[in-house]
Amino acid sequence: MHNFLRIENGVLEECIMPETVVIPPEVTKIGDSAFERCHSLTSITIPNGVTIIEQWAFFDCRNLTTVTLGDNVTSIECNAFGWCVSLTSINIPNRVISIGDDAFRDCRSLTSITIPERVTRIGDRAFMSCDSLTSINIPESVVLIGNDAFRGCDSLTSIRLPERFNTPNELERIGLTLKNHLMTA
Repeated sequence: MHNFLRIENGVLEECIMPETVVIPPEVTKIGDSAFERCHSLTSITIPNGVTIIEQWAFFDCRNLTTVTLGDNVTSIECNAFGWCVSLTSINIPNRVISIGDDAFRDCRSLTSITIPERVTRIGDRAFMSCDSLTSINIPESVVLIGNDAFRGCDSLTSIRLPERFNTPNELERIGLTLKNHLMTA
């Protein structure tokens, strides 16, 4: 008998489900594609027991507007919330250390994001085409920002990032233009 529970790979993919889902506190992992393309889903609460949100977990949940992440999430993997075009905000927990490639790509309604102090890596295209994103704060702990991480974030007017990324070549590589108002951390 196990004393933990996981939502395994693809188990709820493309399913018709209630608009709001509260995951039980015993869950420790949201598996690959677990809720992929669950278009009826508008709100999800992920409990403190969950430590990892695997790749494609909520990919293309196009009506998802609200996500509440538990405090113990340490990794948000590739495309975990990619193409969640209605997602307006998300609070990334302080224990997260890695934001995967395409993790929030095309979250077109996302307006602001604060990256916690423990994050060391923001993957390629992590926030690409989040065209409503107006501000982002990237702490000194981030040592890698992937290629095109912010390309297509045309509404950005305020970004705080470590000095090492504030060069013309680095800004171009991560997808920022000189029209963005940049501040260094």
